[in-house]
Amino acid sequence: MLQQQLGAMHINRIIEYTSSEYVRTSFFPQTTAEDWVQHEPWMKPHAMDAESGNLTLVMQAYLARG
Repeated sequence: MLQQQLGAMHINRIIEYTSSEYVRTSFFPQTTAEDWVQHEPWMKPHAMDAESGNLTLVMQAYLARG
């Protein structure tokens, strides 16, 4: 769980599921591997797996307490 504080408010990020099994050209079939090259620097390692190049998808919730 990741936490941020904004004044008196506490915001917690609750990660429920993370997976890097999504092949980018299967998930977005209209794209090619070349289409993704320009996006790799900002997507790796959080949104794209550095080794496989697969997309990393996260299901998450936020809890705000104040």
